[in-house]
Amino acid sequence: MNIWIKRLFIVLSIGGGFCGAIFMTLLFPQADGRITGYVVISAMIAAFSFGIFCGLKFIEDETKGLKLLRWYFGIQIPILSSPIVAYQLSSGAGLNLSWIGSKMSIFWRVGSEMGIWLLRDRPWGLGVNLFALAMFLWTSRIIRQLEKKANHMSQPTSGG
Repeated sequence: MNIWIKRLFIVLSIGGGFCGAIFMTLLFPQADGRITGYVVISAMIAAFSFGIFCGLKFIEDETKGLKLLRWYFGIQIPILSSPIVAYQLSSGAGLNLSWIGSKMSIFWRVGSEMGIWLLRDRPWGLGVNLFALAMFLWTSRIIRQLEKKANHMSQPTSGG
C-alpha cells in the first residue's frame, strides 16, 4: 500500500480519534450532574477511542486494521435528526450533505466532531457524510484487492 494512503488512514483514525476524545472530555462539565449526560459523553469518547484503536491495529496488521477502519468510517456516514435522537460523527474530516427540517445544507470541516442528542426538540432530517462514505468505499476496495491478492498467492501452481 502507498505510504501516503497509510499516513492518511493513520491521521484520520489516530489523530482524529485523539482530537475527538479530548474535545468530548471538555463536555463533562456541561452534563450538570445528569447521568444521561455522562453516559452520552462517555459513549462519544468511546467512539473516538475506537478510532484510535483501529489506527493502531492498522499499523500492526494492515488487513485487520483496514477491516476495522471500514467500520469506523461506516459509523461516520449517517446523519440523523429527530425529536427522539439525533446523531452525527466525523473524525479527522467531514463533508456533510443533509436535509434537516426544511433546510438543505452542505458543510465541510477538518477536525473531529460528534453530536448525540436524546429527547431534544430537533427537526426531522437525514444526511450523509460524503467524506466518510468515500473512505468507507476506498477501504472496502483496498480490502477486496488484498483478499484477491492473498487468494491468488494461495492458489497452487501446476508444475510440469
